[in-house]
Amino acid sequence: MIYLPHRRLHFRGGLTLPWIDDFDRANEDPLVGEWDAAGAAKIVSNAVVWDTSSAWSFATKDIGVTDQVVQAAVTRTAGTSDPCLIVRYVDTSNYFIAYPYNSSIVLADVSGGTWVATTSGGYGGANSGTLKLEAKGTSIKAYWDGGGGFSLIAELTRSSHASSTIAGMGAYNGAGAAGHGDFSADEAT
Repeated sequence: MIYLPHRRLHFRGGLTLPWIDDFDRANEDPLVGEWDAAGAAKIVSNAVVWDTSSAWSFATKDIGVTDQVVQAAVTRTAGTSDPCLIVRYVDTSNYFIAYPYNSSIVLADVSGGTWVATTSGGYGGANSGTLKLEAKGTSIKAYWDGGGGFSLIAELTRSSHASSTIAGMGAYNGAGAAGHGDFSADEAT
């Protein structure tokens, strides 16, 4: 299991942080009951949740804090969907997103359904590793760990969506085969 560097537990609105989902359950409605909202078809296989839809899909959780850090072991299959992480999610038109695409990690602010700020940085193009997305104050950062520790890949300075306490994961850009394992969400400190 992947844990964030600090292992303290604290409560926000009844939720214990860090909030962790290791997807250790059967394939039947794998996200129902654990996540607040989950769109599109998903299955669990070998402790990885796979998006099986052909459209942008998501799963979200209200973690009770606005300074957020989320991470997950991600797997992408070339030519299909890209696994993404989301912080400060308001609705399907307003959030921050990070995802591996070709040999870059894309980091974007989506506001009113428009990608208003986008940046990216190279990470080598590996199809699996650990993606981390952090929103703290106006700083939004995307990190990648391909096995040697986290490296900062992309950063934005944005004040949008500052009051949102919802974070999550999803699949972006296409047809299925985006996997997430060992998802964790915590307060960014």
